[in-house]
Amino acid sequence: MKKLIIPLHSFVDVVTNSSTMIYVMPNEGSVSAMYDIIDEILKVSWSEKKAKDLFDVYYEPTLDEEEVVGWDTEKEDYTDTDKELIAISKKKKITEEEYCKLTSHFEDNGENKKCANIIVISKEEGSDDLMGKIMWLFSIEESYE
Repeated sequence: MKKLIIPLHSFVDVVTNSSTMIYVMPNEGSVSAMYDIIDEILKVSWSEKKAKDLFDVYYEPTLDEEEVVGWDTEKEDYTDTDKELIAISKKKKITEEEYCKLTSHFEDNGENKKCANIIVISKEEGSDDLMGKIMWLFSIEESYE
């Protein structure tokens, strides 16, 4: 079984002599949308299987403690929110609610940070090929572990 990592990425577009950074990031509906897309593909191919039968899809945090609270914040100055966000960032697998807490924290402070990747793990032989074709269809550069 393979672990597919769908990394976040960005690109720069030049607009009237200034640069604009556009971030492509998962949102609170990304995991369920991934399941829905796979379910539709399985449905039109006359399969009785569901995406959740073939894949485990979740958010995996990409932040370390320093990125959550800032390099100049001393541990004794951590707020309860800082401690909660650090605990979330140390998990291997987080829920949509936890992902939203991380992203909201940075958005509220006027920052955009790469907080997580979407991870897709195949549960059955043969589902690796299906996932590769889906990623190709949407021109997503994936990496495997």
